[in-house]
Amino acid sequence: MINGMRLAYTDDGPRDAPALVFSHSLFFSSRMFHHQVAYFSDRYRVICYDHRGQGASDRAPREELDMDTLNDDAAGLLEHLDLGPAHFAGNSMGGFIALRLAARRPELLASVAVLGSSAEAEGKIAEFDPLAAAMTEHGTGPVIDTLMWIMLGDETLAAPRCAAQNAEWPEWMLNLDRGIGDCAYQVIHRKPVLGNWLDAPFRCSPSVASRTTRTRSGTRARSSRRSRTAIWRWCRVPATRCP
Repeated sequence: MINGMRLAYTDDGPRDAPALVFSHSLFFSSRMFHHQVAYFSDRYRVICYDHRGQGASDRAPREELDMDTLNDDAAGLLEHLDLGPAHFAGNSMGGFIALRLAARRPELLASVAVLGSSAEAEGKIAEFDPLAAAMTEHGTGPVIDTLMWIMLGDETLAAPRCAAQNAEWPEWMLNLDRGIGDCAYQVIHRKPVLGNWLDAPFRCSPSVASRTTRTRSGTRARSSRRSRTAIWRWCRVPATRCP
């Protein structure tokens, strides 16, 4: 039991190797990192876990699915497995957890990678709230096309090289229980942490690259400015501040 929950996780690689922890996106599970596990587990102890309310982990009521509670889960898992200081990589929702860990429990971390995530509050609450409500009431079936577009985007969905994952994840999402709507609600209504990690002992290094925006019309605009979809990497350094 970790923070009152049974959290499902996989543990691969040498037990005496540096620890690398992956934290998954909303609607997915630790399975989303299976390629990374295969790549890194010869030289890292690789931990992939399911957030409470998702995957094979225990379910919880909406009020216990907020990002701060999930941050406590992640910290508890690192302590339970005696992993710290560990490298921690979070994608999207997992990035919200990574940001909180960097700010609040830096002693548990060797480095942090935040992918496709943000330290800000959600800017499209009015747009996403009806989606969360629909999933809570009806499940994911009626909105599966919207979910796939949001999570993967037109380009990935149309790419032949992505055919396997484009077949796997719709089936996974169609089988999510209605509690996923509560998980989505808490992601949408997360508190910002932009100011919280400015005093964390990490040096920030944003990766800036052009990106393709998702559109339903097929038109794609490219941008080279830093955005919420940028990859942010933190390396632990003594007595410093993020810029």
